[in-house]
Amino acid sequence: MSIHAAIGVAALVCFSICGVMGTLVGIDMTDLVNRQLPESEQLGDSRSQLWQLRREYRRLYPEGLLRRKQTRLAAIMIVCLMLVAWSPGFFRWLGL
Repeated sequence: MSIHAAIGVAALVCFSICGVMGTLVGIDMTDLVNRQLPESEQLGDSRSQLWQLRREYRRLYPEGLLRRKQTRLAAIMIVCLMLVAWSPGFFRWLGL
């Protein structure tokens, strides 16, 4: 396995881990926001309510620690995806 393929595999694993962690942070954000909202206005877990969740979280928790963590994870995911695209040896290793 070439160094490019190894970097691609590591970046793909990192991308996946950050995706799972970002989802878990989003679930934590939803729980915190729903504790503060009346039952009629509580948010569900659907991706269509993501921007509403972020807006409500920013309003209720101005320090925004979880929102910043989710943004950092998304940035790391983008960098990892760029590393996978940069490593052509990774695609040869997959047989593509």
